[in-house]
Amino acid sequence: MKIFLLLIPLWASAQSHDIYVHMMPWFETKETNGGTWGIHWTMANRNPDNIIDGKQDIASFYHPEIGAYASADPNVIDWQMGYMKTAGIKGIFLDWPGTTQAMDYPKNRENCEAIIAGTERAGLQFAVVYEDNNLNLAGVPDKIAQGTADMQYLQDNYFSKSNYVKVNGAPLLLDFGPQALFDANWDAIFTPLNPKPTFLTLWNQHQQGGSMVAGEYAWVYSNFLDGLNNWLVH
Repeated sequence: MKIFLLLIPLWASAQSHDIYVHMMPWFETKETNGGTWGIHWTMANRNPDNIIDGKQDIASFYHPEIGAYASADPNVIDWQMGYMKTAGIKGIFLDWPGTTQAMDYPKNRENCEAIIAGTERAGLQFAVVYEDNNLNLAGVPDKIAQGTADMQYLQDNYFSKSNYVKVNGAPLLLDFGPQALFDANWDAIFTPLNPKPTFLTLWNQHQQGGSMVAGEYAWVYSNFLDGLNNWLVH
């Protein structure tokens, strides 16, 4: 099984493969973030209020056509989904923070759910890219318990949706890692799931994905395409 992730595949409708966009849900404006721009627009030293060469000063090499936006804005979401559908994109792989009550994770999860509602309106599919590293960043003491709670949430709220991506009859679940959960940890947190997901790790890391790992997916690394030498495909 091969999964292709591209950033802005405007030529998607001309391709024979299903094309999915890996989407981040963590952008906030002053209106949605208590009067300050979200960290993913500013990072350490950017200010979208400043205009440089006709563009907002944001922490990105690229500038949205609609300017810096809030990820949960329904008008933004409908514009994004319509843009993707017009391009022939099949759906999105949504970076999902889990249910840990720390930092901006709850807000990111709310944004995810607004985006998921947008995929339903647009007739697009979606699947989750789990951020297990958030368990490290939040200092979660019992990663197995929290990971299990996250998987239960996915099953209760997302996996049963008609537009959730299924592979071989099972919900597709990707992990951006592993970085916090390894090997048998995944078997443990998948215990409440029925059916078990079709589970993919980042390339070069399938050996850390437990007994139910089904393959890997590609990501842009500084070593370019060296990971293809070890890409596990089922």
